[in-house]
Amino acid sequence: MQFIKMITNLKTSIIAALALTFVELAIWEIYWRSIEFYLILDANDSFWAKQRRKTEKTTVNDMILMGSSRALFDIQLNSREKETGIQPFQLACAYNSPLPVFQDLVRTVFVGVTPSLFFSTTSPKVQTSQWRQSRVDYYNNRIYALFFTTNLLEILKADEILVQTKPQY
Repeated sequence: MQFIKMITNLKTSIIAALALTFVELAIWEIYWRSIEFYLILDANDSFWAKQRRKTEKTTVNDMILMGSSRALFDIQLNSREKETGIQPFQLACAYNSPLPVFQDLVRTVFVGVTPSLFFSTTSPKVQTSQWRQSRVDYYNNRIYALFFTTNLLEILKADEILVQTKPQY
């Protein structure tokens, strides 16, 4: 009898803890949305490499997006897929030239760039070229442990961070 009472108390405690967690999570989410913050994925090398790996099996009809912040933030992937029926591969990266990626891919691609970044230089000694080249190098030299970690983080959404407010018009 005492065991049944203990199990009942345990169930009640677990339900109360889950309810409290849900309420706290809802309050936290409402707070951040009320001050106009939103979540974006952390654009790290692992997630970029995962997208790059998907491009290995592309055909002539597939779409690869590369470039700087214009291609990264201004092209709505879901809208583009609805319009064309093709799910684009997003390889753009803010504040970087797409040239190292372009040299790595050399396929039919849509390039969205800031002219000063794209046409500035092709020298690998320039910082913006080094940043992009580091992603290409990371992709070519990645290990399976990081591939596993990236997939696990994507499932857990541990990479979501608060970084930017909504634009004011």
